[in-house]
Amino acid sequence: MKINIRHLELLEIFFHKEKIEMSEMKLLSNIQLKESLYLCAKCDTGSLQCLFSKNNYSQVKKLSLTQFVIGEEDVQVFKNSLNLENIKFSNLALEQIYISDLFCNGEDYNIKYIYFSNFCISESDLKFISKLKKTQKIIVNSLFSSIFN
Repeated sequence: MKINIRHLELLEIFFHKEKIEMSEMKLLSNIQLKESLYLCAKCDTGSLQCLFSKNNYSQVKKLSLTQFVIGEEDVQVFKNSLNLENIKFSNLALEQIYISDLFCNGEDYNIKYIYFSNFCISESDLKFISKLKKTQKIIVNSLFSSIFN
């Protein structure tokens, strides 16, 4: 059976499974998402780039990523996600990339709430966070930093 999605708008996507395949990411990238994206699964590097490549997620306000593998292919994946208000990143595997690399340095993001848990951050990540003008709350849980090594 073949499904062809041309235009589908949703408020929220919650995807929780062992592994998200690239073909599933391509399918998800066709959905116009308005509010929240919750993804909890292992995946291949470049999956975020695939998901955000069509700019269908630029209106997302809440983003939660758990157990994701993020690599160099995902640089500036959130460059058009200026409406993000709430980000929650947990148990990420960062491969030769920092969280700050996912965003565009010159943009004014609307991020108000940040939750980081169980992954390494860098000095550039802290600099990026410090430049966010609208941040109201930052929660850090079991964070490992490469700054002090």
